[in-house]
Amino acid sequence: MFDLEAINKTNQDQNIFVSPLWESKPSREQKDMLTIKKYVEENAQYCWSESSTRHRIDSVRKMEVFFEFEDYGSKALSSFRPSHIQRFFNHLKAEKNLSDSTVNRYAAAISSAFKFAVLEGLLDTEDRPLFQWKKIKSQGRPRYFSDAEIAAIDEGLRNHRLHSYVVHYFRLGLCTGMRKGEIKSIGLDPKTLNEHDTYGTVDRANNRINLFNTKNGSDRSVALNKPALDALEALNDRPCDFYSDHTFYTTWREVADVVCNGDEAKLEHFVFHITRHTCATRLINLYNFPTLKVKNILGHLSISTTERYVHQDDAATDDSMALYGEGLNFGGAA
Repeated sequence: MFDLEAINKTNQDQNIFVSPLWESKPSREQKDMLTIKKYVEENAQYCWSESSTRHRIDSVRKMEVFFEFEDYGSKALSSFRPSHIQRFFNHLKAEKNLSDSTVNRYAAAISSAFKFAVLEGLLDTEDRPLFQWKKIKSQGRPRYFSDAEIAAIDEGLRNHRLHSYVVHYFRLGLCTGMRKGEIKSIGLDPKTLNEHDTYGTVDRANNRINLFNTKNGSDRSVALNKPALDALEALNDRPCDFYSDHTFYTTWREVADVVCNGDEAKLEHFVFHITRHTCATRLINLYNFPTLKVKNILGHLSISTTERYVHQDDAATDDSMALYGEGLNFGGAA
């Protein structure tokens, strides 16, 4: 495990930076002895120096997963070949059931590490492995769940033979727009976490969840309606106690397979995060919430991000136009 506090440091003067590993340019023998884990431990704050603190920490955690795979952490930085990286990507896809988009984020983290090593002279250009995962064709704005899909997902999760707790995550996501990571942080003890980790506390007196250190670095308070309160109570006000990656993703995939009828193209985008898009879309289209208010509910820094989350509902638009027409008085037939 890395010292995440050290990773939070930023480079004050990139122009005069010298790698802490050597005061002078390393020899070929030294390069061949340098393991990738040692290199990242010493240089993590520089590999992702232009990133936000949250992104820097996330990148390091992805590297930790990379190091654990087939003991990659003990391999020399100069010994990696594209086939090694590809094997790791295949593992993420087949064994961990990660989406192509998530595998691409691992690829970006690994690529940044190797790129900086070349810039610092710790890795020869010809030894840098070149790789990529799959290019994701843009599907336009992400979709939202229809009423029929919500009912089908809820029924499937509610009746799951092993892990019905996931339905309460689903309902909390739909009702509040909280990210899955925020939901599973509720009940965590901040004393056991790193400084910038997200955690949530329950305020039953005011029917709210207070979130700290969210993805964009800010705190926010989330109002809970009746279905959200019921879901939280079913999780004993501690969603963190129920969650595991394996049980959650296995259960979600099983239900999604049924709802999507095995359509792989549809399944690729049938992810939990769509609950946030659905919440935003319904608040604006069905309940006429101002976009600025929805921005605050979701915890976005920019209103343009919220606008990308909202999808036009033709039925709601038709109803609004009908009401608008009924309110006009033209004084008789023309």
